[in-house]
Amino acid sequence: MEGVLLHIYKKLEALCLSNPADVTEVGFQCFCRYMCCANVQAAYLKMEKDVISKSSNFLVKNINDLFGLECLWAIVLGTEAVLVAREAMEFLVKIYLNVISPPPLPLTKYTHTTHSHTHRPTG
Repeated sequence: MEGVLLHIYKKLEALCLSNPADVTEVGFQCFCRYMCCANVQAAYLKMEKDVISKSSNFLVKNINDLFGLECLWAIVLGTEAVLVAREAMEFLVKIYLNVISPPPLPLTKYTHTTHSHTHRPTG
């Protein structure tokens, strides 16, 4: 099932990237559903419930490898449909707002070297 899901998603992504101006509302909704499914399957996204859609609550576990960000940006910047652009922007914002922060890096000890310069008056 994983391979089929990812294959379908990649085909949808290729369609969206080939001409984002032609993405319709239904096409965008379909893309979002498959984007969420592919990212849940890859463990990059965690859905709050079993319902997978862009309107569901979710947490982004891995923003760096998340499938679909490039495509979403292409749709936001390239679509001529106002409603699709708005939905794509809202979905992008939701993604970025729901990124689970990486654990803080351990503090490392460092030394701060200061250089003292003597200032000699001239004249």
